[in-house]
Amino acid sequence: MWKDFFYFSKAQRISIVTLIVLIAIVLGIEFSLTLLFPQQNHTDEAFTEEVAEFRQSLQSRDSIKAEQQRLASAAKEAKREELNKTVIVELNTADTTELMKIKGIGSYLAQEIVKYRELAGGFASTEQLLEINRMGKTTYQKIVPFCTADPHFIKKININSASSEQLTKHPYISPRQATAICQLRNSKGKLKQLDELTELNEFKISDLARIEPYFSFE
Repeated sequence: MWKDFFYFSKAQRISIVTLIVLIAIVLGIEFSLTLLFPQQNHTDEAFTEEVAEFRQSLQSRDSIKAEQQRLASAAKEAKREELNKTVIVELNTADTTELMKIKGIGSYLAQEIVKYRELAGGFASTEQLLEINRMGKTTYQKIVPFCTADPHFIKKININSASSEQLTKHPYISPRQATAICQLRNSKGKLKQLDELTELNEFKISDLARIEPYFSFE
């Protein structure tokens, strides 16, 4: 009876053998793959490490480039500092290009300095730089050692011939003061010295001190 249980027909035996062969093939393939790729995990780890090293090298290159730029900037700054030590600019004759040789004076400030000079007639002292638009105390203290102001270059206004409009254009003369000067001139005739303006209530002693370098009495 039990022999019948283990009896297989020819077709069944063929199927069993085929199944065994297929199982053997699958096992053989799996074994072969294991032999061919035994370091797969290690390969992945090595690739990850290579990527990390590559990124680090890029960061190093960026750091080197940044350092090179910093050194170049520092060298440029040092060169300008050295130049500043030898450059002394005369405020009443310098153009914007010369003014910009001083560290702290950019294009805007250079133009404002020239504009103020043309409006007033010149600089009587370097302290007048503080009257320039956007001239802060920090910038002033930084640039003033490299500036001079020679009053001999000032373009003076003839107080005896200038009209009220011409007088008013000067930053130190108000319209009211200009009118008072003209009235005094009409009543007294030719003015000979600045002290005569003390007769006018429109002028204080401090006002006269400010305008003294800018007026002639020809």
